[in-house]
Amino acid sequence: MKCVIVAVCLSLLCAGRGWAERRIGPFDEKVILRVGNMWSNHDTSLQVSGDKGLGIGINLEDAFDLDDEIANVFQFSVIGRFKQRHRIGVQYYGFNRDSQSTLNQEIPIEDIVVEAGAEANSKLNIQITDVSYQYSFIRDDKHELSGTAGLFWMSLDFEVGFRGMIEGEDGIQEDSAEVDAKLNAPLPVFGLNYGFAATSRWLTQVSFQYFTLRTNLVSGALVKVSADTRYYFWDRFEVGGGLTIFDLNVNVDSGDLKGKVDWSFWGPQLFLGLSLIHI
Repeated sequence: MKCVIVAVCLSLLCAGRGWAERRIGPFDEKVILRVGNMWSNHDTSLQVSGDKGLGIGINLEDAFDLDDEIANVFQFSVIGRFKQRHRIGVQYYGFNRDSQSTLNQEIPIEDIVVEAGAEANSKLNIQITDVSYQYSFIRDDKHELSGTAGLFWMSLDFEVGFRGMIEGEDGIQEDSAEVDAKLNAPLPVFGLNYGFAATSRWLTQVSFQYFTLRTNLVSGALVKVSADTRYYFWDRFEVGGGLTIFDLNVNVDSGDLKGKVDWSFWGPQLFLGLSLIHI
């Protein structure tokens, strides 16, 4: 993955040099491609009922010694503008963690209990695809204020295998057990985005996304706040950095799937961007 990021960054740099003769202002882009890397810190709790589900809410970092911090999180986004005030954006990033640990607490799984001291091999993958539409209420040479509406799609895959003393119908004996929890949650989000151009090449942006929903099947809330600053070293090439704070809690009660996810993370990021088409 590091090689891919380096190769893309070098390609963007070369393209930025080649197109340096054309001038694009901070709010005059038509299509922007961005790649970057995030350093993130996580807190994740999960409860899933059903076949091979966790019987109680578990903090995954504490129970399975999953890393709180992930140093290399690849990010990719595309933003397209049409008719001056309208934009469509797609952003993708994923968090992948695995660990080998010894349980420091008992874990109930449906009709059995895995005792403390058992060995656990765990894996947690979370993939995010964020699709948004933005309409600019205010847009001039210095400011752009827009409202956003979109779909935040989270795909969570958690697997853990146990080996040790397990209490079941036949009492406590050495055995093995597995947990496999999957969740795909498309969540509608709304928000605001504000950009300020300090100069023709230096742009600062702040965005806020929010979601809350309560039905018979799904309930939950999502808050995402991000801020970044970027500078156009060449007319079509930008480099920037920012900070993202995210908090999500979702409860699902649909058929055989009953579960709860509480997940939060925050972290800084660096990115490179390339304006592909002049408006």
